[in-house]
Amino acid sequence: MSRKDLQDAIGLLDAEHFRKSYINQVLGIKVIEMTIQEKTTTSKQRYRLSGVGKQLLEKLRDKGEAKRRFVSFS
Repeated sequence: MSRKDLQDAIGLLDAEHFRKSYINQVLGIKVIEMTIQEKTTTSKQRYRLSGVGKQLLEKLRDKGEAKRRFVSFS
């Protein structure tokens, strides 16, 4: 998903705030990964769940804590 798609899904308007407060945080703990590693600022950049992110999502699903709108990211 693009940054814009992710941002729209959770209803945040400020792109800079979203990037700093959300994208960079989950990239840092390896929940998501960039699809174009060598070009971090390209407009074609997309994000996907990493292996860690998929495991986390599965644990949340097992506990019934994953909300429907976020489950669609996988």
